[in-house]
Amino acid sequence: MIADQLERSRSLHEGQYGCRRRRSCVDAIAVLIANTERAWSQKRITGALLMDVKSAFNNVSRGHLVGRLMELGVESDLVRWTESFVRNRKVRLVLNGQQGCDHDVEAGIPQTSPVSPILFTVYLSGHFGHVEERVPGIKALSFVDDVAWTAEGDTEEGISQMLEEAASAAQEWAEANAVTFDTEKTEAILLSRRRKRKTSAAPS
Repeated sequence: MIADQLERSRSLHEGQYGCRRRRSCVDAIAVLIANTERAWSQKRITGALLMDVKSAFNNVSRGHLVGRLMELGVESDLVRWTESFVRNRKVRLVLNGQQGCDHDVEAGIPQTSPVSPILFTVYLSGHFGHVEERVPGIKALSFVDDVAWTAEGDTEEGISQMLEEAASAAQEWAEANAVTFDTEKTEAILLSRRRKRKTSAAPS
């Protein structure tokens, strides 16, 4: 029901793929290819900054999740249900058939629950508008916890500058919303009709 309400109100970012109906990984790739080819037809260069959310589901902050649901106008009954769903969770380690003691789980959402994917989508949804507002011309595209910031322009230097600014804005939002990016998986790619150049680029 949370997903249905959000889709009806068009509250999620248009560039979010995965965990949503009729928005698969293939669709996300098709959008990226189409945008790149359109830029090439105008003799422009395209670039992408690829970032990965570290331990995505396990690190979801309950307070930030509930707050984001309220920001998006989700019905109060569903917000209260979500708050109950993520509260009072425990984990028990089983090793060689021996069970350990219960330990409280202070963060995260269970990966095996069918509701967790849409909750994570909600959790990350504020990220995209923040960066696009801070860096004019940047466009967001994501598949669950894999995020791409795309830009197009006339020079490699201009594209690189936009991607660096996007990285800084993304990191700023992440720090304020209890999100961590895996810097070892961060990469920047510049594409033109004649060549492709791939470089590592950790957020500053």
